[in-house]
Amino acid sequence: RILVQQRFLASLPVRRVVLYGLRERIDKLEEYIKAEKTKRFELVAKVEYDNKDELKRVISEGAADCVIITDRIRAARSLAFEVFLSRSGVLVYLVPEVHDIAIGALHHTVLGDMPLICFSDKTILGRMLLLKRVMDIAVSFAALVILSPLLLLTIVAIKLSSRGPAIYSQERVGRGGRIFKVHKFRTMVVDAEKVTGPVISSGDDPRVTKIGRILRNTKIDELPQLINVLLGHMSLVGPRPERPAFVEEFETKYLAYADRKKVLPGLTGLAQISGLYESDPDMKLKYDLLYIYNYRPLMDIAIMYRTFEYVLRQNIFKR
Repeated sequence: RILVQQRFLASLPVRRVVLYGLRERIDKLEEYIKAEKTKRFELVAKVEYDNKDELKRVISEGAADCVIITDRIRAARSLAFEVFLSRSGVLVYLVPEVHDIAIGALHHTVLGDMPLICFSDKTILGRMLLLKRVMDIAVSFAALVILSPLLLLTIVAIKLSSRGPAIYSQERVGRGGRIFKVHKFRTMVVDAEKVTGPVISSGDDPRVTKIGRILRNTKIDELPQLINVLLGHMSLVGPRPERPAFVEEFETKYLAYADRKKVLPGLTGLAQISGLYESDPDMKLKYDLLYIYNYRPLMDIAIMYRTFEYVLRQNIFKR
C-alpha cells in the first residue's frame, strides 16, 4: 500500500495555486508550500482578500488551477463559492472553521499544520472507485445468472401481451457526458412518444401496458440494465441515467445538476429509496449530490438492501 501510495502521489500533477486572504496567513502558507517535500503545489500568485478583481483575472487567464482561501472572512468565503459555481475547473480549498468540519466535510488535505477542505472536487476516486467497480461486476454477473429464468419468462410475457420488441433501448447520458444505450423491458405501447416527443413518465401513465405496470411496480423492467452494469456503462448504485434532452434542460435550470456526470449512473440510487417516483428533478438532485459528496462503499450495500426491501414491501407485504 505504501509503494502504491508513493507512486500515485508522484504521478499527480503539481497544482498551480493562488493564495487569497490576509497577508499574515498567506505568508505562512507560502512557507509551507516551499517546505513541502512532495511539491504538490506551485505558488503562482498571492492576492489579498480586498483585491477580488485581481483573483478573478488570475483565474480567467488560466494562470491557476487551485485557490486556497486562507482566512475566516465572509467576503472571501463568498468569493470561494462564486468560483466554485462558475465551473471554471479551479479547485477551491478553505482553511476550515470547526463548524465546517463538524457538518461532515470529507475531502481534505494538510499543508504544514493547516487542514484544508476542498468543496469543488467531490467525486468517487481511487480505491473506492476500484472497489465499487469490482462489486458491480461480481453482483451483476451473479444476478444475471441467477435471474435468467425470470428474464426469459418476462420476455415471453411481453411478447404475448402486446406487439413489439421485449427489450427497449434508449439513449442516456453517462459519466463524463458520454451517451450510451440503456436497456429495459418494454413497459409501454410501441411508439409511445411518436406524437408527444420526449416526456417524463408519471406513475399513472396511460401509455403503460398491463404487463408493463406489473413490471414497473416490481422493478423487473430495470433488470436488463444489469448488462449495462457488467459492460461498465452503469453502476449498481448511483444517480439514475437521464435522457440527453432532459439533461440539457435540467443543467440550465438546476444548480450543480452537471455534477451528476462525475460518476456512473446507477440501477438504483439514494433518490429512488428516499424520494417518490413523482418527485421533481430538483428534489432527486439533492439526494444524488448527497450520495456523490458523501460516498462510502457501505452506502451501496445499504441502498441495494433498502431497494430490495422497498420492492418486497410494495408488492408482497403491502396491505
